[in-house]
Amino acid sequence: MRTASFVGKHLRDINTAEVPEFIKHATKTRSAQMAGLVRKTLADMMREAETRGLIQTGKNPVTVTRVPDFEVERSRLTLDQFREIYAAALKDVSWAARSIELALFTAQRREDIVSMQFVDVKDGFLFVTQRKTGVKLRIPLAVRIDAIGLTLEDLIKRYRGSVISVDAAPREAA
Repeated sequence: MRTASFVGKHLRDINTAEVPEFIKHATKTRSAQMAGLVRKTLADMMREAETRGLIQTGKNPVTVTRVPDFEVERSRLTLDQFREIYAAALKDVSWAARSIELALFTAQRREDIVSMQFVDVKDGFLFVTQRKTGVKLRIPLAVRIDAIGLTLEDLIKRYRGSVISVDAAPREAA
């Protein structure tokens, strides 16, 4: 693997012509997406060098380079594909089916679905604090998906009925 031509140079001696050559080489040998990541990392490093006074302010050789173009190769899930996955989950992996349902109703990330608990349901709402952003949401339990004829409240009641939890366990008579 080739190293950058500027390896071993002092930061202030790296010139603008060397950086795009390194990024171009990364595009050819790895991928445009990886080259974009390399450029971003170099830009961050040089920005930090600017803030520490290691290079002159405004002389970051990376900021004038272009971000390599690349296409995202993901595609959207079709309704038929979704139904097939959901049917398999219902049959074999019930927790995954519940997670899929919650994701549909709440439009939250995997990490947020996983951390949901019954105690997050209060006063007709599901309270969610997104792990990635810290944003706090209050999702109405009345949210309904007509295509399946259920509300978020219906789902949560169904889940609560199938799980033994501290706040769902029967209480002794006083």
